[in-house]
Amino acid sequence: MGIHIQKSDQDILKSDFWKKKYIQIDSRQVVEPDQTIFFCIKGKYFDGHDFIPKLYDAGVERFVVSGSKNIDFENFPTATFVVSADPVKLMQEVAAERRKETIGVPVLGITGSNAKTIIKEWIYTLLESDKNSIKSPKSFNSQIGVPLSVWPLSKRFDMAIFEAGISQPGEMEKLQRVIQPTHGLITNIGSAHSEGFISLEQKLDEKLKLFKNSKGIIFNSDNKIISDAINKLTENEKIKYSWGKGQENFLQVLSIRKEKSKSVIALKYNHKTDFSLVIPFQDNFSIENCMHAITAYLVFGGNLNNLQKKVSHLKSLPMRMSSREGIDGCTLIDDSYNNDVAGIEASITFLGQQSYGKKKTVILSSLEQQKEEDYSRVIDLLKSHKVEKFIGVGKDIQKHVFEISKTEHSFYKNTEELIIAIKNSREVFFNEAILVKGARKYGFERIVRLLEKKVHGTKLEINLNAITKNLNYYRSLLKPKVKMMVMLKAFGYGVGSVELAKLLQYHQVNYIGVAYTDEGVELRKSGIHLPIMVLNPEPNFYERLLEYDLEPEVYSLKQLNDLIYFLKRRKEESKFKIHLNIDTGMHRMGFEFGEIKAVVEVLLENKEIVVISVFSHLAAADDNSEKSFTKHQFELLKKASKFIEEKLEYKPLQHILNSSGLAKYNDFQLDMVRLGLGLYGIDSSCTVQNHLELALKLTTTVAQIKSYKKNETIGYGRMGKLNKDSKVATLNIGYADGFLRKLGNGIFKVKINESYYSTIGNICMDMTMVDVGESVDISEENEVIIFESFDDLKKYAVFLETIPYEVLTSISNRVKRIYVSE
Repeated sequence: MGIHIQKSDQDILKSDFWKKKYIQIDSRQVVEPDQTIFFCIKGKYFDGHDFIPKLYDAGVERFVVSGSKNIDFENFPTATFVVSADPVKLMQEVAAERRKETIGVPVLGITGSNAKTIIKEWIYTLLESDKNSIKSPKSFNSQIGVPLSVWPLSKRFDMAIFEAGISQPGEMEKLQRVIQPTHGLITNIGSAHSEGFISLEQKLDEKLKLFKNSKGIIFNSDNKIISDAINKLTENEKIKYSWGKGQENFLQVLSIRKEKSKSVIALKYNHKTDFSLVIPFQDNFSIENCMHAITAYLVFGGNLNNLQKKVSHLKSLPMRMSSREGIDGCTLIDDSYNNDVAGIEASITFLGQQSYGKKKTVILSSLEQQKEEDYSRVIDLLKSHKVEKFIGVGKDIQKHVFEISKTEHSFYKNTEELIIAIKNSREVFFNEAILVKGARKYGFERIVRLLEKKVHGTKLEINLNAITKNLNYYRSLLKPKVKMMVMLKAFGYGVGSVELAKLLQYHQVNYIGVAYTDEGVELRKSGIHLPIMVLNPEPNFYERLLEYDLEPEVYSLKQLNDLIYFLKRRKEESKFKIHLNIDTGMHRMGFEFGEIKAVVEVLLENKEIVVISVFSHLAAADDNSEKSFTKHQFELLKKASKFIEEKLEYKPLQHILNSSGLAKYNDFQLDMVRLGLGLYGIDSSCTVQNHLELALKLTTTVAQIKSYKKNETIGYGRMGKLNKDSKVATLNIGYADGFLRKLGNGIFKVKINESYYSTIGNICMDMTMVDVGESVDISEENEVIIFESFDDLKKYAVFLETIPYEVLTSISNRVKRIYVSE
């Protein structure tokens, strides 16, 4: 039988049980099962204990489980289990014990209310060519994320950079014991994540506990509340690596001069060396973040002579992976801002999600300051994820990655060589999922530009992390055993159904709903194996329902009889699944209550048809004045379902709640709910909007800027007239993109560089003009934001005299969809 160890957590810390490369809490992320210890954590949405059989079959043999769970160890004869009263606490203690083995490795701990992740990434980017560093993956700064981040740290690294985030008192002391930072950096202090604290001062005091045993702290001395709090810590003889305007600062800011798309900063370093930096940012938030990163670079021995070149690499530095359409049927995954090993693992996992039916291709640069074992890890990742094509760039990558000889592969000394090979068709890509990942100095963004499908500058950015957050929030509202169907009608409400379906499948939703058969076929061809309900199945597509295992909604006796005739003509013997739509008051489609008896009689005569669910649509779930009608619909569906269940002698699923219904009528949950617009962070009932994050951002770019005199007219029909000398920016968006003519002539304002500017003149098919006055900080190719928050989207819909549903589905297919993930 499986060995199970049930000692106190303190007794187990020295055990050989922990001598494995990896710890993991997500069954989908296990790469080397025989080198993995799996911690079974019970969360809001999943219980890690449920995945033990699957992991054991895959080769995992070490598990940490909760003492509150009854596990039959005899089912896992070669496995070893540690039984803990609190697996999360034990994970922290084991990681803290492991951290003791690396005393002597400088560790920077970063905390604060905002910008922890971007500052961490910028520091890593500035130092990556000088130091062999390890950092927190993504935004791993929680009670679970921190031990996962610290576990891979070893003495072969020159330094480490770890984030720490808290939401209530008592948490930071636990994280401090795990990270044990030699140096600290606090970004800022604000209202984000403040719900668990009685005051800003208490929150700051808690965060500063991360630096309990640190030698020095990096901070902005011009932030008085932070500066005053840190000055209280001087009795511990900590070195204050402050930056700010005062002469006492380690890095003194002498002046900041903002110019077109950049800022020139005059500085004095360590009280003696004057120098200037040009940074590619103008907004105060980015300048502050950049100053934190620059100070950390100098604290950890960065060469001042190389700083300007390194800072310029921060220009337009993306912080998240993005997926977009590439040339010749390819999917392009852009993760080109660094190539640390932990990031490579996350990127290749994401590649797997996006690659169904396509060849998996990885373009990777040499690893900065990495050792042979890091390349061995990369080779393991390429093999375990079945990468079929590998392109290496850099003078040393070929000698390290020689073991992939069975994979189609090629190597180039530098990025320029690869670009020439692509342009000369020596490197050809067709129907491939291509991951592009490289250190900043390789400039892989040039490869991305070369391989992406060329469309104009308007794009709809879809934040997959926000999608996941919203999905999980609605899941938190579900009662036990209630299933979830996610609706991906109309191209996923204009967002893109295939990409979202892959994400939903990864997160194990129960059902997907589409409007038409061809939408379901596309999902099946893209590797989606979840059950799919088709709301509007057309008779001429019945054959495809069978071929692709799609489940139609049935809403009329004529349709039901047509379907039966089709099945008999096909002599189909296997069971055919359908969903019955009951009209409880929407009066759009569905069986009236009086028709249900006839429906049941037909079904009893045709036992090859199986009713999977009985459902209805709420007519006014988001309207408070219609509560009684909503309750009437709910009761009518239950009555209809009970009759059907009694006559058929089996129980179909029942569902009536949509996103608004789930938010407002939690007690009306049946066997399943249907999530639609809420997935994207839009609650039309405004009941739970504060819990959601808009996952969508519509942007375009400035095509041209020209100056005009007072009384000149702009655009078709000469409808826009300047009342003073002004500059006019022409934008790459028009009514063919879904930016409709109603928004012209000053009705709508767009956002450029944190300022708002009104449209002028009529909206054209492909272009829009805005009056930017005498603004000097706008240039061609500047990003222009149409909407990026729920309030933006709501206002946008009001100006168009419509609802968010119509806004999203009206965004043209020629607008590039880009999917981003941290």
